[in-house]
Amino acid sequence: MELTLRNTLEEIPGLLDKVEAFVEGLDGDPRPGPATVQRLGLCLDEAVTNIISYGFPEQEQHDITVRLSPNGDEIIAEVIDDGIAHDPLARPDPEHLLASLDDRPIGGLGIHLIRKLSRTVAYRHENGKNHLTFHIAY
Repeated sequence: MELTLRNTLEEIPGLLDKVEAFVEGLDGDPRPGPATVQRLGLCLDEAVTNIISYGFPEQEQHDITVRLSPNGDEIIAEVIDDGIAHDPLARPDPEHLLASLDDRPIGGLGIHLIRKLSRTVAYRHENGKNHLTFHIAY
């Protein structure tokens, strides 16, 4: 499945609805369940929200492509954008993970969640586009 989104947060709910329909439509053994939908949806929400929030400082309209494909007992997700070249995997895990909830700043956990919920995560910048790819097991 391939979806094209505009770089606006209003696109996120429609993306999550389509992700759920895609996962529920997969056949095979094993079949992905609700937990797969939740993990995949959370990772895509985080990735696309970060791209929309930080990837386009000029505030012009851009497209973000989301590709989903089944692969054995996992779903491969790829998010492609033409925003600022930025490798989110170059950031170390946040230092405040062990702090109390009252001492933690808001935000900054998106790529950490994607790393923890995915089997593998990769980034590349190719032909002027960012490609973030992650594999969600089921």
